[in-house]
Amino acid sequence: AAARLLRSGLFGPVGGEALQRLLATAESDRPDLELDRRCLAIQLLGFIAPAAPTVITTLTRIVEQRGGLTASVAAESIGYFGERSRSAIPALRRALRARDTELRAKAAEALGAIGPTAAPAIDELLGLLDDPESVVRVQAIRALGSIGTQPRKVLPRLESILCETRHVVEWQS
Repeated sequence: AAARLLRSGLFGPVGGEALQRLLATAESDRPDLELDRRCLAIQLLGFIAPAAPTVITTLTRIVEQRGGLTASVAAESIGYFGERSRSAIPALRRALRARDTELRAKAAEALGAIGPTAAPAIDELLGLLDDPESVVRVQAIRALGSIGTQPRKVLPRLESILCETRHVVEWQS
């Protein structure tokens, strides 16, 4: 509920010193800065920061240079900017090959949020349909549907998954 309220724009975009502090916290290498604090700054950038190139570049750099939770949260935050975050597509495509399950899933989700502009990632997303983790497969299917291009390439693959008993897609409400 709080995330929806922040994204509604009711509080307006963050700028100036507040934006600079969020960016600095998100990218901080300080060992005394808790992971939760860094992740919160990354989420806030996605929720209330303007889709300024600086914000998207920072989030993209976090996806590329960090691992684990911070990279996953950054990928998710990139998705909040939708089509305006198209400059992050190459980094998100690389993240689809990460060892981290959550990062692969969040990168796929972000590509879906970007929409048809993310069509260059279709081959990588199709490859994720064989991922051992169901959360990754589900996000890849959603992303392919949201991107909505190249149906002659995508639909036969999705149809074959429906026919295979070894692929179980968990339906979420």
